[in-house]
Amino acid sequence: IASDTMPTKAAATASVAASLTARALTACGDRVAFKTRTVQWTGTATLDFISRAQRVLAGNGIKTGSKVALLTANRVDSWCFGVAAQGLGAAVTSLHSMGSADAHRFQLEDAEVSVLVLDSTNYLARGAELAELLPGIIILTLGEAPYGKNALTLVESAGTARLRVERGDTTGAAALSVHGRT
Repeated sequence: IASDTMPTKAAATASVAASLTARALTACGDRVAFKTRTVQWTGTATLDFISRAQRVLAGNGIKTGSKVALLTANRVDSWCFGVAAQGLGAAVTSLHSMGSADAHRFQLEDAEVSVLVLDSTNYLARGAELAELLPGIIILTLGEAPYGKNALTLVESAGTARLRVERGDTTGAAALSVHGRT
C-alpha cells in the first residue's frame, strides 16, 4: 500500500474504504479471498488485480473527485475496479442490474460519471445503448464488446503495480447511491 497512514478525519471516504480493503486483503495473503464456480482468488492475487485496475483507471483519467459507475452481475473483477477507483479518490456508484436504460442514463448523467465499468457478458446490449446515449462516457468492458475498451485485456497488459491510496480530501464520498429509479 503506497500510503502508510490513514486520513486524519474518521469519515467514510474513498481513501478509507480502499485502505481498509487493502489491509484485509493483505492479511488474507495466500488464503482464498473470493471463490466462484470457475475461479478462486487469494488475497494477494486480488490486491494485485486491484493495483493493475488502478493503473487502467488512472490511464483513463480517474483521479480524486472523479466518478466511476459499475454495471455488473456481482463479479469479483468489477468489485475490484470499484476498490481501485476508491483508492484513487474517486466515488463509485452501482447501476441497478434491472434498471431501465433511461434510469441508467439518468444516474450516469446525474452523478457526472466519467467511466463506466460494464460486465459485457451479462449487459452487452445495455452497454451498446448507453454508448449511444452517452457518447462522451468512457466504457471499460469486462470482456469483449463492439464498443468501449476491454478492461481485462488492459489489466493483463498493465504489468506490476502497487496499490495507491490517495489521502486527499477526507470529506469526499466513497459511494453514491440512487434509490427508486428502477
